[in-house]
Amino acid sequence: MESEHLLYPFGKNEVSAFSFLKAQGVDWLGGNIDRILQIEEQNFSTASATITTAQDIQKDLAKVAGSYLIHINAGLSALGSCL
Repeated sequence: MESEHLLYPFGKNEVSAFSFLKAQGVDWLGGNIDRILQIEEQNFSTASATITTAQDIQKDLAKVAGSYLIHINAGLSALGSCL
């Protein structure tokens, strides 16, 4: 899928969703929510170099779920907007 090659910077909704999932004790692939939140705490100029790491983690989740990165990102955005 073409959208798999795009970068999806996290907005406040995605960060809220990750924080909520962490607080609920949910994680996948061994502690990666912490890694993503650490990346997001950096300023954009620093984080832009490492955002691909966070996105690779989401791509792995998408593979496990039989889905695509864009669906994972959209789901996180939807969850975060409800919090």
